[in-house]
This record gives sequence, C-alpha cells and structure tokens, in this order.
Amino acid sequence: MPYDEEDDYRSRAAAHRKEKLSKGLFKLPEGETIIRILKTPGDKERNSPSVWTEYYVHRNVGRRKMTLRCGIDAISETGNCWLCKVVQLLKEKGKTKVAAMLDKQKVYAVQVAVWDDDINNLRGPLLWPMGSGKTAKSISFKVESLIGNKKHDYLDHKEGYNFTFERQGMTMTDTVYGAPVRADEPSRVPKQILEKLKPFADVCLQYDSEAQKKAYYNKPDDEDEEQPVSKMSADEDEDEPTPKKRRLEVDEDEDEAPPKKKKPAVEDEEEEAPPKKKKRPVEDEEDDL
Repeated sequence: MPYDEEDDYRSRAAAHRKEKLSKGLFKLPEGETIIRILKTPGDKERNSPSVWTEYYVHRNVGRRKMTLRCGIDAISETGNCWLCKVVQLLKEKGKTKVAAMLDKQKVYAVQVAVWDDDINNLRGPLLWPMGSGKTAKSISFKVESLIGNKKHDYLDHKEGYNFTFERQGMTMTDTVYGAPVRADEPSRVPKQILEKLKPFADVCLQYDSEAQKKAYYNKPDDEDEEQPVSKMSADEDEDEPTPKKRRLEVDEDEDEAPPKKKKPAVEDEEEEAPPKKKKRPVEDEEDDL
C-alpha cells in the first residue's frame, strides 16, 4: 500500500490531540473498547510494584472536586495523611456525611494501550485507575481475572492478546460491565508504546500534604505543575454512591479544622474511545482459551 502523507499527518494529529486531552489517563467509556493490558515494570528501590497496584485516594476535595493521593499505604495501612486527620475531626464533630464523602477509598490501577481508529493501532500507555471493587461485577475484578490467569499469559507484549471491554451506563447506579472478550489472534504491542512504559511511581498520584491543604481550602496553585495525574478521577465503580456534599460547618478553633465549603462544581467527562467488534468472552481466570 503506497504511503499517503496527508492521511498520515491527519491521523497522527488526531491521536496526538487525544493523548493531550486524556492527560495520560484512561476511563472506560460506554460501549465497547479494545484494550491491551500492559506489563508495567516494577521498581523495588521506590517500592513500586509491577503490572498492577493499589493505593488510597481522597475524592471530591474542594470546589474543584479533586482526587488526591492518601498518605496511608494500602498494603501495610501505615503512614501519615493530612486529609485523614480532617476526616477524623469531622467524624468527631458529627459531620459524618461529609466525612464519608472525603474518606479514603482504595483504587486498583493498571497501565493499558487502547485501540484508536484514527491510527488503526493501539495508543498509550495510559494509566487506568478504577475503584477496587469487592464483587465479581466490578471492572477491577474482571481485569484482575485476566492478569491472574494461570493458563495463559495474556499480558505478554509479543504473544499476548487484546480484549474488548463493554460498559453499559455511566453512573454508579446503572453501570454494568460485560465479560472481557478476547481477540482471536495474539498480537505485539507497538514498540513506541513500550518505550514510553514507566513504573507506577512515575505515573500514579503521589502523596502531598500541601496539595491536599490547597485543594481543601480552595487555594489557587502558585504555578502550573506538569503533573497530568494530579487531578485524576478514579470512579469506574463504587460499592455505594457518594453522598451529595453539604456546606461544611466546622469550628475553626482547632489546628486541623477546615473552613466552610461551597458546593463543588462538576468536571467534564473524558472523551469516549471507539467501540470495536466482539470475539470470545472470558468469564473467569481459569477458562481454557
């Protein structure tokens, strides 16, 4: 097939625009999306695990409803976190609904490449944070079933498989996830994607008490920081809907007491990825495919 310069630069421009708009993050859109789960490299020196990770976040912080990393380690349950202290103070003052909204929540995350019709290939890597669901209906359970499959290494970058994920609904009350559908044939992950694949320590949110305070007290940033994951949303699935935020009325006679807060604004949703054709469904990790 002859090289078409016009089609090439247009498709590359469309893909590049999506990369900038996504800010390095992926959120499963409604419909069908072809996804390749990547083998994220580990980093022992920075305590960064390979392939998948779990950590705590605080959501709906401040008027901008920011999602910020919690200082408590999700594995050892140790550490120090400024917002966790605020949550405890709110509970002591009887502000349980607000405390529940701001309390730490566990996130399950992997890095993926997503099929893009504009370039007729995979695009990525993208960080895919999702609620760490407690049931088989959650998207994190379905993703982990593929990762933990003992019969097949679906994540192999040379002989692994793409999967089609289907989502119906976009709220916590109406969202349903279908069983992942495996492609008929194995495929290679493009070299340019693997060259950009970094450990989770470089792409996930990191705990910053000062950032928590600025967000909570609605203070503007002193300067624009080039951290695309600083406003990450990880709301793929939740066990219970988040309660509506009320005006905060906490006395300011204590060091950690927060001021009154206004109703947060709702941020825009991310762009949807194009759906693709289904193949074979994968029901659980022990299926012989």
